[in-house]
Amino acid sequence: VYVTTEGYELEVAALLDTLLPEGGTFYDVGSNWGYFTLYAAACRGRVTVHAFEPLPKTYQDLVACVEQAGLAGQTTCHNLALSDKDGEAHIQIPDGLHSGTATVSSEGIRIATRRLDALELPPPDFIKLDAENHEIEVLQGAVETLIKFRPFLVFENKLDYAHPEKNLRVLQFLKALGYQLFVPAVKRQTGASEHFMQVFWHPLATGDGLGLIPFEPETRFLYQHELNVFACHQDRLPEMMKAFKTWPTA
Repeated sequence: VYVTTEGYELEVAALLDTLLPEGGTFYDVGSNWGYFTLYAAACRGRVTVHAFEPLPKTYQDLVACVEQAGLAGQTTCHNLALSDKDGEAHIQIPDGLHSGTATVSSEGIRIATRRLDALELPPPDFIKLDAENHEIEVLQGAVETLIKFRPFLVFENKLDYAHPEKNLRVLQFLKALGYQLFVPAVKRQTGASEHFMQVFWHPLATGDGLGLIPFEPETRFLYQHELNVFACHQDRLPEMMKAFKTWPTA
């Protein structure tokens, strides 16, 4: 499996290329204007996409991008925030500029919240989750979906050194549901040897591959501050491993 040398969050794109089946269903939770919504819909052969974006103006951009790309027939956009309760909340942009940092909070623009388990949607094969510290609420509202359908997950995890329990809670929640956690990495050949590198910190080279390094919640703080964690349910590990080779241990 190889990653390209240009693009946005290359490890997420590579995971979608590798593990999202053609004709499958992809949930883009916290889609912003729809980079990965468009990527999945355009690249994977009639994938069904459900994109969730709560910020009203950004949602309008999302819908416009999907329509202009000619992908409205296979993409449904939802103007709501997935959470652990059906109701309402507020959202604000901390810097007043970058919509990708919009955060569910106690003040700001009023938005609708829904539990994923309460929505009558086709079961997901793969979920991308970027909810700016609202991940645990999204997962708690999707627990029945996770248990029943065991989708692959990739989600943003930013370290909070003052409150480490915030990071660990999400990881431990998935671990308790039977998920194995992985750090996506670049696998590079240098002469006769191979080694792994963190995705964000090095420019990619021709021939670089995608690696997945298993880790436990307790070791999360050994890795970089901002990380896209990949989670695979233990029942789907054989399916995942069809696309990867096991790194030699001896």
